[in-house]
Amino acid sequence: MSLICQKVMCTKLTCRCAAEQKDFVDMRALIVTATAPPMAGKDVHAIYRRLRMFVSSIGRVCSEIDILHFAPPGHWSLNIDPAELSEMQSSYWGIKVSAFVAPLNVVTSSWSTYARSILSASFQGKFSGFAGQPQVAAVRLCLRRNPDLLFVHRLQAMIPVLQIRRNLPPILFDLDDIEHRLVIRGALDTASSDRRLIRLLHVPAVIMVEYWAASLAQNIYVCSELDKLYLQKLGFGKGVICVPNSIDIPNIIPPAPKQPTILFLGVLRFPPNADAADRLISRIWPKIRSKVPLARLIVAGDSPQSVRSFASKPIGVEFPGIVPDLEQLYRESRVICCPITRGGGTRLKLVEAAAFGKAMVSSTVGAEGLSFENGTEILIRDEDDAIADACVRLLTDDDLCDQLGNGAHRKARICYNIDETRDRIQAHVLESISTNSPR
Repeated sequence: MSLICQKVMCTKLTCRCAAEQKDFVDMRALIVTATAPPMAGKDVHAIYRRLRMFVSSIGRVCSEIDILHFAPPGHWSLNIDPAELSEMQSSYWGIKVSAFVAPLNVVTSSWSTYARSILSASFQGKFSGFAGQPQVAAVRLCLRRNPDLLFVHRLQAMIPVLQIRRNLPPILFDLDDIEHRLVIRGALDTASSDRRLIRLLHVPAVIMVEYWAASLAQNIYVCSELDKLYLQKLGFGKGVICVPNSIDIPNIIPPAPKQPTILFLGVLRFPPNADAADRLISRIWPKIRSKVPLARLIVAGDSPQSVRSFASKPIGVEFPGIVPDLEQLYRESRVICCPITRGGGTRLKLVEAAAFGKAMVSSTVGAEGLSFENGTEILIRDEDDAIADACVRLLTDDDLCDQLGNGAHRKARICYNIDETRDRIQAHVLESISTNSPR
């Protein structure tokens, strides 16, 4: 059993006891998130589902919750009455919240900006929209409501907070993805040696922001034990805590369907997902179809046009877009394939597939940080031929398909049960608020 599984099991009772010992009924939390206000039925992908896990946990402790979002210019949330926005967001999160939104900063690229971006992450494209005075002012305005706790979601949202620094309440910080590692991987995937070097020059500035944010926060959350150990080796300290992406795990799973259907699910406008889908369609799928001619491939998620192969209308491939009934989609799918080669964090799509008892084939990067064991709970393959062969085996071997699905479901119940994860977050919130000292 993995270290994270052992820790979840050992801390379950402790966290529940801590939650029962105190009952803060008059506490306010401020959540600052890098995401735009979500819309019901549309924003269902992993970043919002992870945020929901924290919002619901904080809502167990704090009677009042403010959420500050940042949105690009022209976003629908910037032109809506604040009271209506709060009502919509309360409905989305399932608890009463006061929602606020600030526009992202618009930065014009120039040689001067590029030179500064090497020295400061605030000038880099991913972070520059959060670094202007309007964004800092928005955080200051929300802080005037005197929150007892500040929860910051993603490193981008930390940028304006870092410019305030003083007289802040206790901070819990969900780093989630290790941003400097994403920059490194993106650089190494770049074909041009010049562009690779240019991207790598941005890494030290991102690491400095991560260190700075960690020094300000009481706890720093990442989504895998692997990420936690990595940051601790870099000297981020004992404040780094693994909070895995977790979901409701059904007690009973449906039998695997006989139809030879493979599913790839993800936000397709996210380049690593789009590239993985294109790899599956153009390089792996023909090998599978040659051996299982009746096989179907479902590539589900928004913006299917982001996948290069979409325009060619490949035979046997379906692009249903956003699917509102994910449970039914999983019921129809026999095998889940995740041939991702870059990106960070952990794949909620695989946790979700395991919750439904699905047999899974993934690349090493796709399964990175997850606790599923190769051969008994998942098949991990990296070469195109090996991925295709693994999919064919699962499409044609009922016993192996059931074995992997049942094994993955058991592991998901142990490691990725959202009730246990919420208990742990709730205990951290209680502990942080009890300190209640300005930082």
